[in-house]
Amino acid sequence: MTLGEQIQSLRKTAGLSQEELGDKLGVARQSVSKWESDTTVPELDKLIAMSRLFGVSMGALLNLEEPEDSTEELTQRELTAVEEIAKRLAPPAQPAPPKRRGGRMAAGAAAAAVVIAGLLFVGRISRMQTQLDQLQGRVAGINSDISGQISSLAGQVRSILEEQDQPLARSDYQIIEMDLAGGTVTFQLSATPKEYHEGMTAVFSAAGTEFKTVSVPGEEEGGHTFSARLTCPLKDGISLSVGFNDGQTTLTRLLGQEWSLESDTQVEVVGHLNWSASGGPDGPRRLTALSLRASYVSPPGYKDVSGYQNVTITEATFRLWKGDSLIWSAPWEDVDKSQLASVEMEIPADGITLEDGEKLLLSLLYTDSGGRTQEVELNGGDFKDDSAVSQAAPRQNGPYPWEK
Repeated sequence: MTLGEQIQSLRKTAGLSQEELGDKLGVARQSVSKWESDTTVPELDKLIAMSRLFGVSMGALLNLEEPEDSTEELTQRELTAVEEIAKRLAPPAQPAPPKRRGGRMAAGAAAAAVVIAGLLFVGRISRMQTQLDQLQGRVAGINSDISGQISSLAGQVRSILEEQDQPLARSDYQIIEMDLAGGTVTFQLSATPKEYHEGMTAVFSAAGTEFKTVSVPGEEEGGHTFSARLTCPLKDGISLSVGFNDGQTTLTRLLGQEWSLESDTQVEVVGHLNWSASGGPDGPRRLTALSLRASYVSPPGYKDVSGYQNVTITEATFRLWKGDSLIWSAPWEDVDKSQLASVEMEIPADGITLEDGEKLLLSLLYTDSGGRTQEVELNGGDFKDDSAVSQAAPRQNGPYPWEK
């Protein structure tokens, strides 16, 4: 059933004429007529008014709720329409031609008449087919337009219903402080319930995959707004929420999520390890040259947050690993002179040999301006048969050598 048919059915069930329904909705009778003929679609406020007037849900009015006895078969009205179209398209019955006597000229004239009649009939069928195609195109366009309007209205209705189901009248949160050395972040949170009950309480929470949920009670302010100051670990993937308790039930809603807080406060370091080697393909290779290239850039950060300072590397040491063994290390000189630093360095290669399949791994042990110390992989490589190798090794599975 179309939206127009639904409105017409509900109007007749209510015992109202088109004019009476229009008076109740504040529109002209012609508007109701256009709705029922599916020429136009009612505005959202009129749909809501009809839903209340007829005592049905918006879903039922818009046919979003499927009736139990629904069927895929055509309705009687649709069958009648199909039969009418078929009658209009069918060629008119041709009367039987009268018997004529005559010679070849009469027979030729009759044959010519049949040919001409056939051509005229074919032409008529072609024109009718063109007209039918045009009609079908217009009908499809109207159906598409009406379907689009109904879908838009249904979306608006769903949004209104979701908004009505939302328990928050308003909410807000912001980052007010960061302690990089301590690894914590502090939020200022506030939330106002849509429906306030005397004695209602609120609890604000921060949850993450790398730390236990942190919760603090909210303090009630003017206008039934609750607020709190919450400090939790500085990690990626923090979810902030509030729970309202009216003494019987607790209703929890999400306030927001911070996906990359920790990542956004760390420097980005990249590096390359290059070497060349000599030796036979069936035996160990001896490295003849070894060098590295590295650089880092400071994060954009949170400059307006209290306690946050522009993050740079203050001290760093390159370390070279052969398997799980540390075989070389050297400081990164003048690393703290710039927020965008780079370096190239030669590494002593004397005495370093690699068996087939052995790995070299380059890492950087550094401390940043926030007082955080960590070690990160730059890159390494597998020994190859080539005399010159400059290739990154894939990230290792399991713990790094410095984590054992």
